[in-house]
Amino acid sequence: MIVLLAIGPTATVLSYDLADNGFQVIDIGHLDVEYQWYLMQAKKKTPLENRTVNEVRDSQFNKMANYNQFKMLGRIE
Repeated sequence: MIVLLAIGPTATVLSYDLADNGFQVIDIGHLDVEYQWYLMQAKKKTPLENRTVNEVRDSQFNKMANYNQFKMLGRIE
């Protein structure tokens, strides 16, 4: 049986446990991002519009926050 996982960092740990129990596991968490880079013929990991990619320094998180997708509840200083 092949198991496809796309559950963030949890996939790494769960993949090991499932493989240890005889399952074949593929983590497809960033498959869509990798495919977009392939279509762009990118030579390095580059920012993508309206996406947050952990491996890219210039992430879209701050720009996305400006779209009110996230609400600041408070600040700890």
